[in-house]
Amino acid sequence: MPARQLGLNVFLQRHGHHPAAWRQPSASASGRPDLAWWLRAAKLAEAARFDSFFIADFIGRSGAVTPDTGRAAIGLPFEPFTLLSAIAAVTSHIGLIATINTNYEHPYHVARKFSSLDHLSGGRAGWNVVSSFGEHTARNFGILEPRSHAARYARADEFVALSKALWDSWDDDALDQPDRAGGQFYAPAQGHALNFQGEYFASRGHLGLARPANPHTVAGARAA
Repeated sequence: MPARQLGLNVFLQRHGHHPAAWRQPSASASGRPDLAWWLRAAKLAEAARFDSFFIADFIGRSGAVTPDTGRAAIGLPFEPFTLLSAIAAVTSHIGLIATINTNYEHPYHVARKFSSLDHLSGGRAGWNVVSSFGEHTARNFGILEPRSHAARYARADEFVALSKALWDSWDDDALDQPDRAGGQFYAPAQGHALNFQGEYFASRGHLGLARPANPHTVAGARAA
């Protein structure tokens, strides 16, 4: 039987996973974003030989005021791509996984951002796909109509399919060898323009960035 290998992922939150962790005397005293804390955490995780560093993204906030408002350390975290790009610059091998909710993004933007992170990190980007649909978050984005569980999963499937197609719209080496003498920056045959028309998304043309080092960077899926 071939040897099996365990992959270790670390999922940290700056104010802890317990809702009252922020009240400990040793906890951070500020709710402002703290880049130094995250860079130190990622470097410690890499030194401990974790395989990946995961950023959850609890997007959206309610404006409602209740007796419990303001009692939990909600975090107000960095946007994942921005934070992981900074982490990529101070690490060398740990995987960098971002959560992206398919209800509040467009595949072209996400494919471009993941491709950017993958190039910046040398092929270490990963995607935690979610399609959860909280009422407060939906209202943040001006979405008033609920989406069924089936519709959210179907939309997420199409979202990922289009993202992959955009990554595949260039050959691996399409932009690696410009022909200076011939005046040809890339050969047209190395680009594969999309004509994608789905139920939820449409896209024509190419992704505006070279194919990522790890072209199918989807790490996993989770949806409520």
